[in-house]
Amino acid sequence: MTRYLFLLLLLSLISVIRAEEKSYFLLEQEGRTKDGDPYYEHTDISYSYNLTKKWTPFVAYRFIYEDKGGKTGYRFASRFMLGTHYTEKGEWGKLALRTRFEFIPGHELGDLNVANDYRVRERFKYDFPYSWTRFKLTPFVYDEIFFDLDSGFDFNRNRVGAGIGYTITKHIYGDIYYFHETKLSGSRWVDADIAALIIRYKF
Repeated sequence: MTRYLFLLLLLSLISVIRAEEKSYFLLEQEGRTKDGDPYYEHTDISYSYNLTKKWTPFVAYRFIYEDKGGKTGYRFASRFMLGTHYTEKGEWGKLALRTRFEFIPGHELGDLNVANDYRVRERFKYDFPYSWTRFKLTPFVYDEIFFDLDSGFDFNRNRVGAGIGYTITKHIYGDIYYFHETKLSGSRWVDADIAALIIRYKF
């Protein structure tokens, strides 16, 4: 409840700001399931500025609610993000590269003590050059790699996925997708299959 009150206050403040034509705010909500069970959700608020038709830097804040498993259970966390989107498109479809730096402040979650965490994510996404219905259902595939910056520039996670993008209005759109995740946990690599739903509001 606190999270949604905070977002309402933030949206009220933003509504009095006259953003330039090239800039926009984006509110995003995502939910994920693993092995058929919901385990993760986040809410983002971001600000983007189109420097060119192809290059868009952005800043964002994410509020996370995630099942950490075991006795820890569900816990809250926050994340600050800075990055860019670069896109190329034509009759062949659209190719997008997203580079994102993330900072997760250290905090205590019950018996879980989390230190400051820094990482970089690189995502390559391809949208196919066709869509269906008035909701513009558009298939896509993507690959995303993660680098941990705490002790260097260490590759520690990869996600390969596919899904369908949808558009309800020019302001409301999102994705329904699946991804296979391979993550380094301790000294071994762990695999997971995850389904997700995203809805976004652009203003």
